[in-house]
Amino acid sequence: MVVHVPICPLMDAGPSEKEATRPDTSESTPLSKLERPSTELELLLGYSLDILTVLELDGSWRYTSPAGTLAMGYPRGFDPVGGIFSLLHEEDVPAALVAFQDLVDGVRSETDPIILRVRTPDGSYRMLETVGRSLADDPAIRGIVLNSRDITDQRHAEDALRREERRFRSLLQHASDFTVVWDADFRITYVSPSVVEATGGLFVSGTEVRLAELVHPDDYEYAEQDFADLLASPSGTVRRMQFRVQFAEGGYRWLEAVVANLLADPDVTGVVVNARDVTERFEHEQRLGHQASHDPLTGLPNRLAFETALAERLAHDRRGWVGLCFIDLDHFKYVNDSLGHGAGDELLRIIARRIRSVVREGAFVARFGGDEFVVMAGNADMAAVERLGSRLLSAITGPTRLGESELYASASIGVAVASPYEARDAESMIREGDTAMYEAKARGRGQIVRFDDALQEKARSTLRLETSLQHAIRRGEFTVHYQPLVSATDRGLAGLEALVRWNHPDLGLTMPATFLPAAERSGLIAQIDHQVLRAVLRDMRSNPGMPRVWLNLSARALSESLYTRPIIAAAVEAGIGLDRLGFEITETALADDMSAVRENLTRLRQQGAKIALDDYGTGYASLVNLKQFPIDELKIDQRFVSEMLTQSLDHAIVSGVTRIGHALGVQVVAEGVESASQAEALVEIGVDLLQGFYYSPPVPVGELEALLSAWPILPTTCWTSTLPRDLSDGV
Repeated sequence: MVVHVPICPLMDAGPSEKEATRPDTSESTPLSKLERPSTELELLLGYSLDILTVLELDGSWRYTSPAGTLAMGYPRGFDPVGGIFSLLHEEDVPAALVAFQDLVDGVRSETDPIILRVRTPDGSYRMLETVGRSLADDPAIRGIVLNSRDITDQRHAEDALRREERRFRSLLQHASDFTVVWDADFRITYVSPSVVEATGGLFVSGTEVRLAELVHPDDYEYAEQDFADLLASPSGTVRRMQFRVQFAEGGYRWLEAVVANLLADPDVTGVVVNARDVTERFEHEQRLGHQASHDPLTGLPNRLAFETALAERLAHDRRGWVGLCFIDLDHFKYVNDSLGHGAGDELLRIIARRIRSVVREGAFVARFGGDEFVVMAGNADMAAVERLGSRLLSAITGPTRLGESELYASASIGVAVASPYEARDAESMIREGDTAMYEAKARGRGQIVRFDDALQEKARSTLRLETSLQHAIRRGEFTVHYQPLVSATDRGLAGLEALVRWNHPDLGLTMPATFLPAAERSGLIAQIDHQVLRAVLRDMRSNPGMPRVWLNLSARALSESLYTRPIIAAAVEAGIGLDRLGFEITETALADDMSAVRENLTRLRQQGAKIALDDYGTGYASLVNLKQFPIDELKIDQRFVSEMLTQSLDHAIVSGVTRIGHALGVQVVAEGVESASQAEALVEIGVDLLQGFYYSPPVPVGELEALLSAWPILPTTCWTSTLPRDLSDGV
């Protein structure tokens, strides 16, 4: 909107009546100098940042400095239609007219500015801060001089700053985070509303900071030290802190704070604390940490937590002895197999409670894994640890009810100690306890064994043996010897047993009793079994006339459900039917995972192979197992055969096993026959097959041809047994 002000037009083409009667003084008055400024003055005004304007006393425009005109976007000498006041914002015109008249009347201070909005050619407005001075009495001017400065950008910046300040204050007022500022005297100068509300008014502006009343007692010492360190640091130092603070509802909450020392900052002059409530996150992290370091089933610390605690104890606190009890439940697998894993879990919880009930305060109890538990006791020498082991064994051992079933729990415990005079590490100490525990199991279970130098040497020997076995497998150092099985009725060759030997590079030919137990414990037995199988298949291809060959299978490996698949694949690859092979297992195999063992044996049986139960009468087999498992032969252990002529009980056992085998439809083999009298007695009892040094020692493949030519080979059909009743239809 253009405002028309009733004043003289600017830069009229003709002079006014007043001007027409004014004498011509253009060459003699100072005004002509203003109208035609000198070159020097023109340059000064041209570069001035301020806008210099001269108005006549009636408000008409006389002059504006060139820089000012251009700064506003108008051409030099611009004469606005309607007068200079028409360029003002309509809201500013009344105030501008009053101010101008006050200048004319000499009643306005020369230092009292007025803010005017002036329109530019594009229609926008610029803000000018203007001061005026009346020089009406000055013969060189005789007008009003205005000095204006464009403050548009400054005002916009100030407005933006005010808006940001209002926004910031609004955010602080409504933020859930906490902000507190206190000065060098610990007097609060600012506190956000969230702090006042959370602390119940304990923190308000003007009060003194009392950390002891606010911070949790357990955190106070650390918080006080952190703040003291911050105040002693240079201004601008920022620290992150975490501590618990008393809240209005009576509980403590965890705060994570960023604290800045801005005491030397003139705009702040204080310590600024910005904090947020991280209680839920902290508690979640605590729960995750607890889950990572504890067994969810028993609630005990887990293996990682125990190893960490033991390592810290051995590294930092060696004021006394450190004792360790390594506990392993006996026959725990039977509980899972017979009663289910739920019952096994309940047994573990019961054992955990029993262990905790007998350890003293300060002892560290953990579930190490599976059915293994460990206890660390401080200030306990070997005698004290053995007493602890006795208490543990007594607490664990005894009748235990699981639902409607009752079982007898027992455990094997190995103990180890570290004296304060020796450097020890957690790994070696746990290994010693584990070694002693396995020795307790080897000695019959349900007892305590202490780790000593003898066990140390035994463990080292076992390690060396296992390492050598690994090298032997890689180098193919195992070979096969064959021992004949002779028919008790016509003395023909009914089969061969493949017996593994180790061609040790230093010890020569080594018997299986020397290395097979270690191979079984270390899990290397399956690899040895497969090397023996491949050797047998190779020999059978080279000697097509060989009778059925019996191989020994690992009890441990049979508990793996897919163990026999590579056996079948190897036979197929070699072109040897499984009906030409037999496999011997020990009674120990039937005490492992019976479902997996049954599955493996049945798979071999369905492919035509025969199954023999070796060393019968020395292990865990029962008549029920003979009925339920696909067994074709029973092999009577040589310990009964060797004494049967002098011990009536051994003779009765051999006779009884033979009758049982025949009643179940399986053949009976007597091992360890070393004399003609033993052979005659066994034939009289009714044993089907005989094996032992009386007929031939095991021979290498190079002597196999001579062995085969010395005995008539019987057809396998003459001694094939019938299937047990419950397996006749397969599995």
